[in-house]
Amino acid sequence: ADALQKGFQLARSKGHAQCTENHLLHAFLQDTRGYFASLVTSCGCDGPALVSQVEAAIGKTATFAGEPQEPALSSSLENLIRSAGRAAKE
Repeated sequence: ADALQKGFQLARSKGHAQCTENHLLHAFLQDTRGYFASLVTSCGCDGPALVSQVEAAIGKTATFAGEPQEPALSSSLENLIRSAGRAAKE
């Protein structure tokens, strides 16, 4: 839940219309002592390079025209969260 809140904060700060998987991934990667960052490192991935790629993708996210509003949860991220919830119950 904390990472999702941070993802929304990032989307809001950028004026994005939606909070996407990239916003959530960015939040996970920012916690350098967390599970996700350690998993990325143990897989041999270059964490800082991955963060740069995620930030570039975030930069392509649609923004609000005019007065910024609260970003919505993207349908693709919502589907991923639901799938993860179902998998956790199995």
